[in-house]
Amino acid sequence: MVMMSAAVLLGGWLTTTAVIAGHGWYHTRLSQVPWLPVAAAGFLGTLLALSRIPVVARALTAPGMASRLVRPHSFRVAGVVFLLYPALGHLPALFALPAGSRRAPAAAPPSGSTRSASPI
Repeated sequence: MVMMSAAVLLGGWLTTTAVIAGHGWYHTRLSQVPWLPVAAAGFLGTLLALSRIPVVARALTAPGMASRLVRPHSFRVAGVVFLLYPALGHLPALFALPAGSRRAPAAAPPSGSTRSASPI
């Protein structure tokens, strides 16, 4: 029952955000509301509200649940390592940037901050 409810909720959110993205509503100008953060905050708020449901609260407090929730983020750490190594000059960027950007897209440096690093 919990799995089905979670699947329906996540599927509904993914469908809704796909429709919103398809209409181009996430592309904002400076005079518009930034809808992507609003959608992310709304989804987080929904998840926090769902944690008040007893069945969900029991599932979240189950032994070992914290480690199971954190485990997928280990790939982000690996991606950050692949992005830091070329910055330090220890790894060719041709190899490291594709490997790191697939694992940690949020950790990519801003476009204006590229500089050549000399090996220590």
